[in-house]
Amino acid sequence: MDKQYDIWDNITVTGNDETLLKEIAFIDNIRNIGSAKPVKTDKNIFVFCVQGHMQAEVNDTTIKAGAGELLILPSQVTVSDALFSSDYESKALLVSTPMLHLLLHGHLDAWNKAIYMNKMVKVTITPERLPILAKFYELGRLLYSTKEENNMKSQVQVGILFSLLTWVVGLISAGEPEQEIKGAGGSYFSRFIAMLDSEKVKYHPVSYYARKLCITPKYLSMLCKRSTNKSAKQWIHDYVCDDIRFYLKATDKDIKEIAALLGFPNASFFGKYAKDQLGMSPNAYRSNYPWRTQENKERTVPSESETDDNKETTPHS
Repeated sequence: MDKQYDIWDNITVTGNDETLLKEIAFIDNIRNIGSAKPVKTDKNIFVFCVQGHMQAEVNDTTIKAGAGELLILPSQVTVSDALFSSDYESKALLVSTPMLHLLLHGHLDAWNKAIYMNKMVKVTITPERLPILAKFYELGRLLYSTKEENNMKSQVQVGILFSLLTWVVGLISAGEPEQEIKGAGGSYFSRFIAMLDSEKVKYHPVSYYARKLCITPKYLSMLCKRSTNKSAKQWIHDYVCDDIRFYLKATDKDIKEIAALLGFPNASFFGKYAKDQLGMSPNAYRSNYPWRTQENKERTVPSESETDDNKETTPHS
């Protein structure tokens, strides 16, 4: 019997394979997330804009996507202030990080280089590529929702998803330098990123992560620096700051409670760390986001024709 499962924020899916539904979701439209309240993604999100356009704040950066563009957001980013034009339509795929790493095992170097350097990627799907993307999506969605009894159904579903994700990685890595993290190095870096994704408390020294990987802190830092021009320590800072932004934006937890949740010894140390990283105190940063105490309402961004007529692009309330 089919059941409903919550997969992200206001989005639910229906099906009879609970395990797979928690790892993968095909969504015909993502307008349900159109609210000012920040949402921290727990899955990797691929959104293709069929028509209209949208914009959102992703980790304090404004992103925009219009018709024919594929937006890719890795897990653990904070999305807020999502706005959609009145004619907006999209197709979306949500994939958990463990499933994505399993499927892209042989291509994680390309994924990591294209995604984690910028935390987001936008790709234009040309008319020649559009039928390929559409066929992949529709076949995957059909297999995902069908009630057909087949002992190999899960394997076929995973095979289609592997093909789709590999094709997308080929698009986002096009034109990238041929440099790769060879051998075990690529595996260590991928596992390091996966740990940062999954750890609830990320504020640890490099030695904590290196010990879990059974390598030295110096070697882990060298791998990160060589592949991304960022040290392991900076990667940790980036992920910790993402969590800080989310808790300050999206919750009413007091500073002391946030400090404890994120692994800081006390509120004073947390405040100094946040000020050094964010450029302002936690309370000052939080004061920039009054929607924490306002009722969430879906808002829309004007259609392209409305933008031309009114010369206004982004309504802010």
